[in-house]
Amino acid sequence: MMAGMIFFSFPPWDPGFMVAILNPGFLFSYAIFFSAAVYGVRHFKKLAPAYRVLVLLLVTVTISETMSRIIAYQYNSTVPVYHFLIPFQIVFHSLIFKNLFIAKSASRLFLILGGIVLMLSIAISINDGLFVFPSFNITWLSFYLILGTLYLFFQLVQNPSDKSLFSLAEFWFAMGTLFFYAGTFLIYGLYDYFTIDGRRLPSWVSKVTLTLNWILYLSYFISIYLERIKAPSKHESH
Repeated sequence: MMAGMIFFSFPPWDPGFMVAILNPGFLFSYAIFFSAAVYGVRHFKKLAPAYRVLVLLLVTVTISETMSRIIAYQYNSTVPVYHFLIPFQIVFHSLIFKNLFIAKSASRLFLILGGIVLMLSIAISINDGLFVFPSFNITWLSFYLILGTLYLFFQLVQNPSDKSLFSLAEFWFAMGTLFFYAGTFLIYGLYDYFTIDGRRLPSWVSKVTLTLNWILYLSYFISIYLERIKAPSKHESH
């Protein structure tokens, strides 16, 4: 969820600095995940365990994106924040999968896989440093979440509901996650290619990433809303 990962070539006192930090695209993303987090916290007790974890993830994202703007003002980069955010994303998504997967063997497998990806991410951050763009961390996170959401789609197919897919919270969570992380897997998996010989990332990368963020957070908001309006008896099955 790199909603506002940015680099600057100008100092904090430059007028363009605040424009870059508070650009409309980022503010729209912030409004979505902040609203989703507030809505989720407000209805926290009515949500099933998986969606409570999703709310905690959104709260963490809101805090990290707020902190990233403060750090950007001091260091001209938001990169350090994401070295800390990614491990939280791995842990939270592992817990979400654990609560959504029906098969216990699948839950255990993805918890183990999540642990491996978590250790890899931490090791990469320690080795590369906090001011190096975490492209490999993002790639491993994306790979893990793509596998998890594909299995969740498989589970939905294997256990059909009498309701429309579009009314299922699991569908919106899986769709938003798969769409976003498939995109980031391709973009940041090719990060070294894009930045070879010191070149900057193409301008379209930030636009695509921002659009993917909008899709992700709107999907999460819809997912939490649909889970909240389910009958109380449904929650007991999770």
